[in-house]
Amino acid sequence: MAKTKQKKGPIPYILNIAWSEEDQAYIARFPELPGCVTHGATQELALKHAAEALEGYLEAAKETGVHVPEPIALQKFSGVFSARVGPETHKKLALEAAQLNTSITELVKTKLSA
Repeated sequence: MAKTKQKKGPIPYILNIAWSEEDQAYIARFPELPGCVTHGATQELALKHAAEALEGYLEAAKETGVHVPEPIALQKFSGVFSARVGPETHKKLALEAAQLNTSITELVKTKLSA
């Protein structure tokens, strides 16, 4: 089995840091990694603690065999997805597309891009 080289440096998981009035602290959360949350009295401390929490999370996941998703930033996307909507929404989209002389697909692409 061939070994693959891993890039050194930060792993590009999304990190959200926001003030919590309830906790009276900045909460740092990795939304892609359930349960990977920490805090700090300042944004700088929250960021420092977040780096430590991420390292600990990844290490623990490796040791316990828990699947860690690839960061969204590194994933490749085809640009194709499907969505189900209710019949009334489908009808409204069809009517609007017809009025604009376009397809539902083009209409939805325009709306999603806005």
